[in-house]
Amino acid sequence: MVKLNYLFIVLLFFITSQGNAQNDCVDAIVVCGNTGFEGLNATGVGIPELNGSNTCGSSENNSIWLQLSIGTGGTLGFTLTPESNDINVDFDFFVYGPNVACGNIGNSKRCSTINPAAMGAANNLTGMRDIASNQESEGPGTTNPAENGFVEWLTVNNGETYFLIIDRPIGTSNFSLTWTGTATFTEPPVFQTPVGTGLDIEKCDTDLVQDGFTEFNLEQNTSTIIGTQTGVAVTYHINQNDALTNDTFIINSANFTNTSNPQTIFARITDTATGCFSTSDFEIEVINSVNIPGSSFAICDDTTDGDDANGQGTFNLNDVTIAIMEGQDLTGLVVDYYTSNNDALGNVGAFSTTHYNNTPNQEQVFVKITNTDGCFRIKAIDLIVNPLPAKITTTLVQCDSGLNPDGITLFNLNQAVPSLTNGVNNLSVTFFEGGNPIDANYTNTSNPQQIEAVVTNNRTGCSSTSILNLEVNVLSQVVTIAPL
Repeated sequence: MVKLNYLFIVLLFFITSQGNAQNDCVDAIVVCGNTGFEGLNATGVGIPELNGSNTCGSSENNSIWLQLSIGTGGTLGFTLTPESNDINVDFDFFVYGPNVACGNIGNSKRCSTINPAAMGAANNLTGMRDIASNQESEGPGTTNPAENGFVEWLTVNNGETYFLIIDRPIGTSNFSLTWTGTATFTEPPVFQTPVGTGLDIEKCDTDLVQDGFTEFNLEQNTSTIIGTQTGVAVTYHINQNDALTNDTFIINSANFTNTSNPQTIFARITDTATGCFSTSDFEIEVINSVNIPGSSFAICDDTTDGDDANGQGTFNLNDVTIAIMEGQDLTGLVVDYYTSNNDALGNVGAFSTTHYNNTPNQEQVFVKITNTDGCFRIKAIDLIVNPLPAKITTTLVQCDSGLNPDGITLFNLNQAVPSLTNGVNNLSVTFFEGGNPIDANYTNTSNPQQIEAVVTNNRTGCSSTSILNLEVNVLSQVVTIAPL
């Protein structure tokens, strides 16, 4: 085999009933591009497929299947090296082919199931290489260490495929494979991403929930990955193991919602004829998006339009923006208000800085806020005109009696509150004389006297001015003088 561009790939294939199934023929890992493997793990057994099909008298215990696709014919060998040099760690292997199908693999072309400890071998390596005896198989019980766990390599032809099954009957260890000989494997397709062109995708949060999660079209990278290649397919995966095994792929890759932010996506490009593949990864990220926490803004009805009871008023939209953004820095933001969502999307008919509501009491408008990244959010905002408390004129009467009644007396102005509020809850009253606040315990200065009562809605903050008339009834004192 030609000199290898040895690629160290750590494949953590934990073959369990709940994991991947590379211990079955149909899920064999396709070997392409003369890639050596490191960190392979053979654990568990799927469907027993080797019974009675080899001359080495063994079957699967903890296995992993590889499919070898020959590009250029020649001699094909390999060295299997356990990570543990414990002589009791025993790896076996079986080779089937050429061009056999799962379920009908025939008899093995090469196999070795010797026990290195029982054989007295110097190490626990095994594999295929050029050996003097041309021995094609070694079964259990072999005690001759002359070949040291190796059998004769294969002579293979262009376009052939073989299955290599690695099994670990004894001990615990990962292992590596190094290919030898003159044959080469079929080259995998490559990522033809142009220099300077990245696959990373950044997107604004475009759904209705501001949470850092949104839909991505992963397939926008497909044509960039494929380039000019034909006969290839691209799939997308949420982890490297899925990309290598192709057991699970993202089905809705055209509208995939990220599960973390940012998130790594793994792409796999596969030759549909040979099964050879390559993998790579890229990042998807929901970038700095616009958050609009508020959803309404209220003013009080007033007389600027000549009617303070019509539920209409003029809104300063700059004030609206400050309120609905709830203290966020507005630097660099472009803010516009529109009549409808469609107008906001099309940037049609943006309001001026002030807006007079045409729908009394409450009108829905749409705000569009765009940040410096070009991300924008459109949200419905309710513009509310709160009514003023009713304007009431009422009178508080007090008597003035005594030796010298003068129409000047002490009033408890709070006695007028039920009349001024008309019994409505959440209303409070403060009193003024000539625009100056006065205490509720108030002595009139003239008789009669008119003072102002400002009635405020404690929930909305809206207020109106009512009139409180103060009247003093002077009671004359009749004095009876006893006769002399």
